[in-house]
Amino acid sequence: MTSCIHLNFSSIAIDDLKERFKNEVIKVIYVYFKYQARKRQTSVAITRNLIKQLVPPDGDIPSDLESLYNASNSPTPPSSSDFLKLLREYGKGFSSVYAVFDAFDECGEENQNDMLGLFVDLEKSGYKLLVSGRHQTPNKLRTGLSNTYTLELRANISDLKYYVNKRMSEEKISDKNLKTNFLKLVAKVDGM
Repeated sequence: MTSCIHLNFSSIAIDDLKERFKNEVIKVIYVYFKYQARKRQTSVAITRNLIKQLVPPDGDIPSDLESLYNASNSPTPPSSSDFLKLLREYGKGFSSVYAVFDAFDECGEENQNDMLGLFVDLEKSGYKLLVSGRHQTPNKLRTGLSNTYTLELRANISDLKYYVNKRMSEEKISDKNLKTNFLKLVAKVDGM
């Protein structure tokens, strides 16, 4: 239940940014952290993912990106600073780049410091960041970022009950025991 609601929030934020600035030369890039993939979601992997989102899908692959890709298989693979340099450079092609990072707390403790370093670099490069996570996330972000604002969102029990009832109706599920069990679970979410 938590993941579904959380992803919906980020999807709404991404869609809102795209709609709000549809007449401007902006780019919205995003990463959904997943606890199951935390070992693979390193700052280098995330940076590569963000670069991929900045490169136009229908154009030629830029030569500097192709060189980095080819160097990935060499004995001395590219460093994170090589990828970060490209990320900075490609971001210059837009009036603004909004980078959305959903569920930062899910990326794993072992990668969070590197990710915070990436966030600092992106902020210094002019990227606008939206980072979502559980209650401890804002404290970690404040340590390195210069401009942070916190907005706490808590699930309202009546909204969750409405959601369960609506989804069960849409799915044509009429099992009263199942509905009762769902509503019992909803009562225990404690704002998540």
